[in-house]
Amino acid sequence: DADKDALLETANALLRPRFSDALRLQLDKGLSFPAARQAALDAMGIELVDHIIIADDDFVSMAESNLISYR
Repeated sequence: DADKDALLETANALLRPRFSDALRLQLDKGLSFPAARQAALDAMGIELVDHIIIADDDFVSMAESNLISYR
């Protein structure tokens, strides 16, 4: 759907630079990557609920597989 694609492109363009900057600030404080990622997301008011890995014709939801837990 063209409207959905346009919305996703806009969100990506707006959020990616802000997240990169927020992550860099947290890493500069000496935090580990997972802690820095969480602090950057918290600073932006974003809750990460899953991490999905896609390969070939398959995917893995880290949350559903209990491989990772977010809050």
